[in-house]
Amino acid sequence: MAIGEPSSEASLALQAFARLLEGWTPARPWEPGRWGEDYDEALDQRLRELAGTDWWADPEGVRLGTAGALALGRAAAPLAWLDQAALGGAMALDGWVRYARHASRAALPLPNGLGWCVLPDAGDPVPFLDDWGIYRFPPEACSVEARASPEESQRRWRAWAAGTVAYLAGLAERAFRQALTHVLARRQFDRPLAAQPLIQHYLGEAAGVLEGLQALAWAAPDLPDWTPALVYAGTAAVWITALAHQLMGALGFAVETGLHRAYRRAKAMQVWNRRALAILHGLPAGSFVEPGEGLFPFG
Repeated sequence: MAIGEPSSEASLALQAFARLLEGWTPARPWEPGRWGEDYDEALDQRLRELAGTDWWADPEGVRLGTAGALALGRAAAPLAWLDQAALGGAMALDGWVRYARHASRAALPLPNGLGWCVLPDAGDPVPFLDDWGIYRFPPEACSVEARASPEESQRRWRAWAAGTVAYLAGLAERAFRQALTHVLARRQFDRPLAAQPLIQHYLGEAAGVLEGLQALAWAAPDLPDWTPALVYAGTAAVWITALAHQLMGALGFAVETGLHRAYRRAKAMQVWNRRALAILHGLPAGSFVEPGEGLFPFG
């Protein structure tokens, strides 16, 4: 198996996850400014049955989780399983907890570590960029009650990071394929929009970034330092999903097309991941910023 390529076992797992997620859609559509969540209890249970609950503990298990996260991203499906399986709780940042209603405890990033707290029965619902069902709790409600050992912390965060990079790669692929379908079908000046040289340039650049992002997802479990991969993946996924919006024109912004889900989730994950990294590295908020201008084509 070459670096940046899935093992045969991971490829089979990806197929199994893809079959499981085939045709999945959220129970209700997203509405601007409305609190909501896309949690699916039946789907979550089937994911647990397929991957188990301790895949974070060994390298082969992490590759299995990576395959599952990639399939989840392609479907823009809930992140609850990834948080619970890799970190052992609903992920919490500064008192904000996503999918809080469906977990008994929250996972807390700590400087070079991981902690947990028991979640209260109720919090304040917070409308966010995406349907994560976020609740805000007072600081004392999310104080550390248990800590993972240094080795367990490293393993769990590595698994979560690899899965997150894979999820972002799946989101980017979803958006790219939707935009590609559109420009092949849309006709302008008596020929497909995809025949225009500028559109071909956009498609080629996006395809190259996407291929690299997917390779990074498979390589992430083996990287000595996964922090740069997580920062890059967020920026790359946001760039690809935003470009997909441009390629689809005004149609891409219509709620009915669903493209907005990929962009909103990629952007929300980018913001969330950077804050988690800042805490893990003991740095102030905002320490992880956009990679240098010019890293991606066209801005």
